[in-house]
Amino acid sequence: AAFILGAFLTIVAGILNGSWIISTSKSAAPLIRSIKSSDDDPISTWKFDHAWLAYSANSLWVTLVISLLLVPPAALFDVISAAPTSDLVAVVSFSILWGLGTFGFGFALKIAGVGLGTTLTMSVIVVVGTLLPLIQDVDGKLLTTSGAIILLGLAICATAFAAAAKAM
Repeated sequence: AAFILGAFLTIVAGILNGSWIISTSKSAAPLIRSIKSSDDDPISTWKFDHAWLAYSANSLWVTLVISLLLVPPAALFDVISAAPTSDLVAVVSFSILWGLGTFGFGFALKIAGVGLGTTLTMSVIVVVGTLLPLIQDVDGKLLTTSGAIILLGLAICATAFAAAAKAM
């Protein structure tokens, strides 16, 4: 049963991951692209802020529904009430940063197009997301064999991202 659920959720995630850009496609159904911007817009028939708002609203209700399906509403309220204020502030702060990140990602797509914008954004996410913990180097792992392998992997990734961006 767990395998079936895992496979189902993987398929759903794949569909959602593959369809996130549909609303900005000029070939999308008229209902999906009902909010129009200029015809010379390179990637979108929606204005950027409309698409960003739609994605944000979608993520809000999906998160709420999943939370309520997994945890009874009374228990969910109890968990939130029992959480330390510092944890709640951290969750809200990182949520705001996540929202700004999605806004920046959408803006990168608007400026550079889907192919190049995605490549550049993902490369920054991979490199910065991997390097930040290493720069802090709390456990001293940067100067170990594991740290060297991670840095080598990042160099390979950066080279691949550069090649992909040049190919665009």
